[in-house]
Amino acid sequence: MSLPPPSGCSVGGIVAPFSVGGSVDGRDGVACQLTFFTAMGTLIILTVAYSLGYSLLFFMPLLRVAGPEGRVGDICHFLRGLKCACGRRA
Repeated sequence: MSLPPPSGCSVGGIVAPFSVGGSVDGRDGVACQLTFFTAMGTLIILTVAYSLGYSLLFFMPLLRVAGPEGRVGDICHFLRGLKCACGRRA
């Protein structure tokens, strides 16, 4: 089984970091690469920190206050009901 050919977005994501390094006059763009990777690393770290903060400090307390009650969200109860509903039709 072979992999499908990469899409345009995949190729663009691979090419973008390497295209930042070159310059018009042929010099090596090390400063550009350092700036790009520093900014990208900062973006990734802030995204992870924001998502962890949101999920642990806001979303979990919200679920505690206004979350499911009783059998709402109970997968076993749902599957038992589904089994009974399917058994009645047969």
